[in-house]
Amino acid sequence: MPESTAIIPIKIDSDKRKQNIEIALKFLLEHTDFDIIVTEADLEQKFNNNICNSDRIQYFFEKSSDFHRTRLINQMLHKVKTPVTVNYDADVFLRPESYIVAQHLILHKNYDLIYPYGFEQYDQRMIDVDANLDKFKTTLNISDIPISSIKVGFCRFGHIQFFKTKSYRDGFMENENYRHWCPEDEERGFRFKNLGYNVGWFKNIVFHQEHPPSPLNEPINKDEIYKLHYNLLKMNKDELVNYYKKQEYLKKYD
Repeated sequence: MPESTAIIPIKIDSDKRKQNIEIALKFLLEHTDFDIIVTEADLEQKFNNNICNSDRIQYFFEKSSDFHRTRLINQMLHKVKTPVTVNYDADVFLRPESYIVAQHLILHKNYDLIYPYGFEQYDQRMIDVDANLDKFKTTLNISDIPISSIKVGFCRFGHIQFFKTKSYRDGFMENENYRHWCPEDEERGFRFKNLGYNVGWFKNIVFHQEHPPSPLNEPINKDEIYKLHYNLLKMNKDELVNYYKKQEYLKKYD
């Protein structure tokens, strides 16, 4: 039985995004034994799950003009039955051994949250939009990614997070007051540290497949969101607990 479930919210807004999702899912199926939950939110279904046909993938479609990412993640988290949950962006993958290391740290080293890369210390390698990935798409072997298509960046809180499922839920899940693309990755990281959970990073590289700019790159209520965001970052443990216990969205998942 698998110990981890990857939860992946998607909205296919370009052909490149569709390709990225297919690669990420095939990579997970090839290199892990994870269960996978995918939820697509859009006005029409665009994801063809026959491409990645597997009984390890649960696929859900929500007809909506609103890609409320944090809510979609919470809905999937509520369905998870494994002790580890992996909050997984649709455009990323890791070296195969990194999935094993991160899961081990959660299950056997008493971590509540693991980021499988270094905090502003180690490279994030990002695949360019125009990269020739034909061989890699067939083999799913990282060594088949052309060196010329890779550039260096850095990570802090996004891309992939491994959670102890109980801690993820007890730590108030995703904050559904963040909508579309927002700084929710940063808030989540600060929150779990400030609440006293055991949070760690380890030296590693995360591969991010580039894509055209999304129309969801900025929230409609940006000023309101950032005001909330900076207030949350300043809260201590007691203030955070008091704030989150008042949030209506949590009642849906009792």
